[in-house]
Amino acid sequence: MSLSTIACAINKYMAAILIGYVVLVSSAQAGTKLTLNSGTAEPFITEDGGGFYGEVVKEIFSRLDIDAKVIRLPSSRSILNANQGIDAGVIARTKGFEKKYANLIRVPSAIVKFKFVAYSLDETIKVTDWDSFAPYSVGIIRGWRIYEKNIRNAKQITKVNNADQLFKLLLNGRSDLVLFEYYRGSWWNKHLNAKAYLIGSPIAEKEMFIYMHKKHAALVPEITRVIEQMKQDGTYEKIKDKTLMVDMKQ
Repeated sequence: MSLSTIACAINKYMAAILIGYVVLVSSAQAGTKLTLNSGTAEPFITEDGGGFYGEVVKEIFSRLDIDAKVIRLPSSRSILNANQGIDAGVIARTKGFEKKYANLIRVPSAIVKFKFVAYSLDETIKVTDWDSFAPYSVGIIRGWRIYEKNIRNAKQITKVNNADQLFKLLLNGRSDLVLFEYYRGSWWNKHLNAKAYLIGSPIAEKEMFIYMHKKHAALVPEITRVIEQMKQDGTYEKIKDKTLMVDMKQ
């Protein structure tokens, strides 16, 4: 048998192995079911797994032939579940979580940008930076570090446990301003019929990311590619407009 014949046979054998591998991986991926979690509530994720995160995740993974869903958990439990591999990943956390949670890998393309804003029943109030809160009584949610760190010179600071209590500070006249995230704040403002005004521009903005457990590391480049694809083809904006209260967007 000539060398060329042997080489040809080897190439055919390697090609058959490669094709078999691709088919095997594709079949396994098609049958995969993944659960991601989130510590955020409406409008990002609803009790039935819908909302912005639910629809975005469904679209991302459907393009990868993977059945995926998002469940809602308490914030601290959500990150622990993802880090322990109980859930495949967590959505959405700020950059740098991988330094504390070694089992998590950040998907480089941001899934959303949080806008940190103020609401008031008095539309004449003006705030432009952290120092401009000094003359006012301010309400914040306990544990929101961005506010606990930066709101230090306000006339009065009242901490509450959830969004419902936060907006009721305004409604009961106990705070001049309450500080929250824009999309969630807009949802709660409408949900409670608080009729609060959005005061000024966002005081801060932060990009938020999906983190996947390291056992799903091979998916991270593919998830990144699909998110960028969705942003380019308009799918991302359509989901955002549908789920994040387009009538109140800034």
